[in-house]
Order: sequence, then C-alpha cells, then structure tokens
Amino acid sequence: MPLFLHFKYGSKIPYETDAERIDLLSSVWLILKINLLTNIKQRRVRLKVNMTRIPIRIIPDPVLRQTAQPVSAVDKKVALFMDDMLESMYKGHGIGLAANQVGALTRVITVDVSEERNGTKALLMANPEITWRDPEETFTYNEGCLSIPDQFADVTRPKRIRMHYIDQHGKKQELEAEDLLSQCIQHEIDHLNGVLFIDHLSKLKRGMIEKKVEKAQRQRDEHLL
Repeated sequence: MPLFLHFKYGSKIPYETDAERIDLLSSVWLILKINLLTNIKQRRVRLKVNMTRIPIRIIPDPVLRQTAQPVSAVDKKVALFMDDMLESMYKGHGIGLAANQVGALTRVITVDVSEERNGTKALLMANPEITWRDPEETFTYNEGCLSIPDQFADVTRPKRIRMHYIDQHGKKQELEAEDLLSQCIQHEIDHLNGVLFIDHLSKLKRGMIEKKVEKAQRQRDEHLL
C-alpha cells in the first residue's frame, strides 16, 4: 500500500519506500529552489529597469569639497536614491560612490568590492560612521575615483575599521572591514567630508593630477563643440 507526501492546498504525492520518499523530497526541494532563484532574478531585473543613472560630478566641481549632512530617516525616497547611486557606480565601473559625487549633500555611500558586482553583496549605507581604526597595521592600495577620471595613486590607510550605518531598510548595522573593503569605505566617507584621495598625496602630485583632469575636460568640451 503506497504512502503519500502531503503538501499545502491538499496535494499529495505517492511513494512506496523511504528511498523514493527521499528522492521525492529532493525533487521538490530542487523545484522550490529553482522557483526562488527565478523570482530573485526577476526582482533584480525589475529593480534594474527602475534604476536611474545619475551623472558623476568631476573636479573641480565645488560640491565635492562640501560636507554632506546626516540623513534623518531612510524612507522610500532615500532607498530609491541608493539604488540609483548603485547603478551609477556600476555604470562607471567603480567600487564605491558617495552622494557628493552625484551632487547630493546627504551622508549616503554605496560600496561593492565583490567579483560578482550584481548587487547581491553591495553595501548601501546611510550615515556611515567609523568607530575604530586599526592603530598599528596599514593597507596601501592604488586608488582611483570616478570624480577624478583615469587618475590613480597609492594611498595608505588603516588596514581595519569598525563602523555602524543605517541600511536600505532603515535598520542600524555594524560592520568590521579590512583591506580593500576598509580602504573603499574610508575613501567614500572622506568624500562625505569634502576630502578627495588626492588630498592624501604630496602637493606636487596632487597638482599634477588636477591639471591632467582639467586638460582632459577641456579637450572633451572642445570635441563636443
């Protein structure tokens, strides 16, 4: 006499042995997993369609030297702004972006140092605040910036940090980061305070980079005329 696996809404599937039962459960789990992944993929596509790419501000735009103000609450408008920032960051092939860089003086940053770069490991942060910096070990990375296009330089920062922030759902989160993630977060929080990575360089090297960017901008503008 066959036994039955019972499911919600009164459906049932017959089986004869424990081995068949295990096979049935595995098959059901696989179907559920496929459906879940399909739903997640469709949701990402919908989100991507609704995202807007915001133009990146380039030096010497004065907004890049201003201090961003705290977000009073992460509401729907702020959450959508975070999505738009993330899209702009991906389109610019960056690993981090601060609100100043898109002309908004709010303390919001987006970061994704993962290889996937599909949003699953992205950090969307409001009011990020570093509470501890490694006093001993440092980490050096050849930094670049979407607001200082095609220019790079080694910058040394604390290797590890601890911080807290408000996520896209309005919940307070804590994070400990090291190496590249730590470096990127520190870089973006600098932006919120009106500080650029070139400010960590010598005056001579900073001046050279600024002149290169200004020259490239002039050539681009002339080409458009």
